[in-house]
This record gives sequence, C-alpha cells and structure tokens, in this order.
Amino acid sequence: MPTAEQFVQKCLLEVGDEYEWGAAAPPGTDPSQTTEWDCSGLVYTKLHELGIDVPRTSTEQLDWVIRNKTAIPLEEGVRTRGALLLRVGHVAVSLGDGNTVEAMGEDYGVLVASTSNRGFTHAGRVPGLSYNGVKPGPDPSPTHTGVPAPDLHPTLREGSEGDAVRRLQQKLTAQGFSPGPVDGDFGPKTDSAVRAFQRARGLVVDGVVGPKTWSALRHR
Repeated sequence: MPTAEQFVQKCLLEVGDEYEWGAAAPPGTDPSQTTEWDCSGLVYTKLHELGIDVPRTSTEQLDWVIRNKTAIPLEEGVRTRGALLLRVGHVAVSLGDGNTVEAMGEDYGVLVASTSNRGFTHAGRVPGLSYNGVKPGPDPSPTHTGVPAPDLHPTLREGSEGDAVRRLQQKLTAQGFSPGPVDGDFGPKTDSAVRAFQRARGLVVDGVVGPKTWSALRHR
C-alpha cells in the first residue's frame, strides 16, 4: 500500500512550480517537465501516481473523504503528515508540523506555507494511503509562519541562471519559441527566443523578462 510519506515527497518535488487554475500534469510526468498546477490538480496527479483514484476538484475531494469516512478533526489534520486540509475551493497537503505543501495561487505557485489563519474547515486522511508510523506532530506555534513564498517571476536577462530560467525555457518551448536545451542557463539561444516571443506579443523587444513578459507567458 502506498504511504502518506510517498505522497508528501511527490508533492514537495513540485515546489517552485507556478499556479494556473485548471492546470495539472498527466500522472507520471517527470517533475523536471512540470511547470503549472492548481491546488486540486497537484493532489489529483500525485495520488494517481500512487494508484489512488481521487476525484479532480477540491469539492469532489472533500466529498470523497467524507464518503470514505476518513475525515478527521481539523486540529488533527494539521498535525498529520499527508492529510488533506480543505476549505471551499481549496485543498492543501499537511506536513504535520503546522505547514502545508500546496499550489496556493497565482502570486505564490507551489510552496510550503503555514496553516495559520488560512480558513481551512475540514481535514481527512487519504483513502488508500497507509498512515502506519505517522504520529500526530506537536501543536504548531501560533507564531509559526512557514517558509516564505519564493520569487517565481524574477527579472531575467542573458547571463541569468537557475530554476526561474528553467521555468522560462519550459514556457517558451510550450509556446513554440525554442530556447535550446532546458538547462537553466539564459544564453544566446534563450535570449533570441525571448526576443522573438516579445516581438510576437507586441511587447518591448529587449530580451529582458520582466513582469509584462512573465504575464504574457502565462496566457497563450
């Protein structure tokens, strides 16, 4: 039987990806090839990779937990690694220490965040996952704030390197503007692809990926 820890680790591999409503990757997609998720899509894909037939939307996921009689008190869910934390229109995965891993929203992407003051109303263990050996964690500190949201849209230009460049290259490729290898290195080929994209979208053609270029990349 798949375990809650396997589920958590699969979700953590996507930290740093962006949020897009309705987005999810086919189960089994290599994490290096994924770029966008919504909250329930992350849960859906990662559980399907473990062979668990979970519904697609957060509302359906809440009904599924209740129907399978795996709902638990919210306070227990916050302290149970691999539990689902839910409210109307949103779902997150508890890390058991007062934090979650989740696709939070367009301004945040997939990240580790605090459960404090988030408005969660329900919690549940995932039907079909083993929670053997998962002990409830300590009550989270009311001042615990989780890990700050990463800057998913930094200004990039030729010479930039890292995960943000890799996301840029993936987005350019998806829209038909080849930056060369998706390697996290903003070299001449990526610069040419950025300029071609900016020209095609009616943006200032300067090879600099700022807020307007990032915004255009999010919308096909």
